[in-house]
Amino acid sequence: MLQFTPTQRLRHLWIRSRWRRWLVPLLCALPYAGSLIWLLARQQAWIAQIMLAPLVMTALLALLSLLLARLEFRR
Repeated sequence: MLQFTPTQRLRHLWIRSRWRRWLVPLLCALPYAGSLIWLLARQQAWIAQIMLAPLVMTALLALLSLLLARLEFRR
């Protein structure tokens, strides 16, 4: 059986992670997160809540869709 070095395993995980796919969304999310932190630091939590509402609703919709799909297609 082949034994890979820790460096080779780490390189393999780095390649399999497809980091290029997540680089642009991560860079776009940084100013959004920064503005939320800035608003919270200025005690403008209500504006931060309005900005978070679409993200929370999208997450809830995705979780509901996943739950319904599992219930529908389980065997």
